[in-house]
Amino acid sequence: MRRFGWWLGAATLSSTGTQVMGFAMAWSAAGWGGAWAGLVLTAIVVPRGLLLLVGGAVADRIGAWQVMIAADVAMAGVTLSLALVAWRITDHPAVLVAAALVIGIADAFYLPSTGSMPRRLVTPAHLTRAASARQLAGQLAAFAGPALGGVLVSADGLPLAAVINAATFVGMAAVLLLIRPRSSIVAPEARRRQRVRLASALVSQRASFSMQDASMLKEKAEGQGQGRSSAEVEEKSSEGRREIRDGLRVAFSDLVMRRALLLTAVAAFFLLPVTSSLIPILAHQRHWPATEAGLIAGMIALVSAFIALLVLKTGKRPNLTHGLLLAAAGALGLGLARHPFPAIAAAVIIGAGVGMFATGIAPLLLARAPETHLARMQAIVVWVQSVPLLLAHTVLGSLTDVVGAGAVLVGCAVLLTISIFTVGPV
Repeated sequence: MRRFGWWLGAATLSSTGTQVMGFAMAWSAAGWGGAWAGLVLTAIVVPRGLLLLVGGAVADRIGAWQVMIAADVAMAGVTLSLALVAWRITDHPAVLVAAALVIGIADAFYLPSTGSMPRRLVTPAHLTRAASARQLAGQLAAFAGPALGGVLVSADGLPLAAVINAATFVGMAAVLLLIRPRSSIVAPEARRRQRVRLASALVSQRASFSMQDASMLKEKAEGQGQGRSSAEVEEKSSEGRREIRDGLRVAFSDLVMRRALLLTAVAAFFLLPVTSSLIPILAHQRHWPATEAGLIAGMIALVSAFIALLVLKTGKRPNLTHGLLLAAAGALGLGLARHPFPAIAAAVIIGAGVGMFATGIAPLLLARAPETHLARMQAIVVWVQSVPLLLAHTVLGSLTDVVGAGAVLVGCAVLLTISIFTVGPV
């Protein structure tokens, strides 16, 4: 548990920096209109959604630890570059879109790896509490991040937030250099399957070699080398595709996991944009200051963290459906709020629902996932969240320019409720 504690502490610091940066980017883009805010967030989601399954397969192949180190170093460089550009040149949303695309690529490889860490660092008996501790830490970061982001944006704009975010990535990379995940070794059954695949491949290669035409044996050495190299590349690519398809098969062949993933997709479309884009847009349209917008967004995370703390103490998994219904009621109240105080009260309700759903979904999916598919299953979870966001941020952000953020929030609450009953209980 000591290594898990070190990892969790560093991950919490890094998540706080990410939340600070996310709020700063959303607030800066929202100043140019809801459509720009949606476009910036969509620019993160698009490469993330396209590459997540690849990222999960890569992490299972070469190791989650290596992937996270590389992603942290890359993100430190990206955010420092953004800080320099925003400070010396411009913070036009087009610059934010370019940075968001790079962030999305790094996320695609980082998120599957970091999501599998509780399973890798603790025993199965402690998995529910470890997942709740991670959720608690993440929600505390989500509370502190927007609030701190509002203060930093008011003080010195986007560059300062970017510098702080870069520092947290450096700290995370340093901690990862000091620890090693417990489960970098695959299970015995997985090793047996790997040996079978290797033996089959060797037999196939020998058979193929024996059936080659005599003229093939007389090819030039360089031509043979090029042919082997091309075949090896094609074989690795084909194996990667098989691993992705296998992960999808495992996830969606199980009824409980399939329903849970569908609810995750529904929540991603109607709930995730609330904190990331709709609250900053709502605050701009109703002339609330950045500090109060950050407090509203942070309150959602704070209450979610409290729910995670309760789950951590009790070890009981909350009801996913009840959590989403509660969040829908809070989104309705937020859309109808005309002043910051009732908006904060609505955020409390959203936070309770989001906390119930998040602390319930994580141990459910982690426990049902085979150990040989951990990173791929986490990639699928994040992919299921990311695909709806390909449309959600752009569509909802553009709608706020037409009907207002309040009306969009009310619509999200109604459609979320309908979708929950359509999918069914989990």
